[in-house]
Amino acid sequence: AKVQPTTEHDIGAPSRRSLVLQGQRSVSCLAALDDGRLASGSSDDKSIIIWNLAEARAHQLEGHTDSVTSLAALDGDRLASGSWDSSIIIWNLADGSELAKLEGHTGIEGYPDPVN
Repeated sequence: AKVQPTTEHDIGAPSRRSLVLQGQRSVSCLAALDDGRLASGSSDDKSIIIWNLAEARAHQLEGHTDSVTSLAALDGDRLASGSWDSSIIIWNLADGSELAKLEGHTGIEGYPDPVN
């Protein structure tokens, strides 16, 4: 994953800073973290990227075996991710480690079970 800072100028308009986030072909979910970072989940590569926009850096979390479909920012520098692999992973964002993996979910009422 790569963050490229750019500056765009419009004639007669003040300049604005934008970032081009490269690293995931398909983003399926986003979560804003308390410290200004952004988490994105991918349906293509089954990963999560934590984007540090202020420092133009990113790091990748890997642990799911299917598309990442949901993210939730938790207290204490933690993130929860849900996936079609029927698991929820609780991540420690300070070091990128898995704190817990909850497995065995069988689907949502009204939606087909992706595993069976």
